[in-house]
Amino acid sequence: NVNTDYCSDCSCVGGVIKSPNYPQNYHNSIYLTWLIEVARGELIQITFQSFDVKIIPVAGKMIQFSFGKLTLSDLNLFKFVVMIFELYDGDSNTSPMMGKYCGSSIPPNHLSSSNSVFMIFTTDGSVTFTGFYLEYNAH
Repeated sequence: NVNTDYCSDCSCVGGVIKSPNYPQNYHNSIYLTWLIEVARGELIQITFQSFDVKIIPVAGKMIQFSFGKLTLSDLNLFKFVVMIFELYDGDSNTSPMMGKYCGSSIPPNHLSSSNSVFMIFTTDGSVTFTGFYLEYNAH
């Protein structure tokens, strides 16, 4: 069970999910969700092949950003334009978060602890980048 928009060869055993318009730049003002579900007893392996989703200070030059390196108080020092990819270990955004990513570093591989993974891709109305390309497989 996968939102088939921007998804190719998607099935209950594996597939590819990519940001809209990939490998060209994604569009402005996007809020997309995907729910991947595989057979009960199976887990889901997520492998990013490409990733270019950035955060940019409104009044400054472009920077790459990792949520692991700056704290929330650091973020309060700047006004940012935000593009974010979120990954949850379960069937909704209330499930445990596996990761929240932006920047151009490819996120690590993830293995779910259940048969569901929920993803959110959010962009604002400013600049755009190529986005992401990921593969998932039942494991």
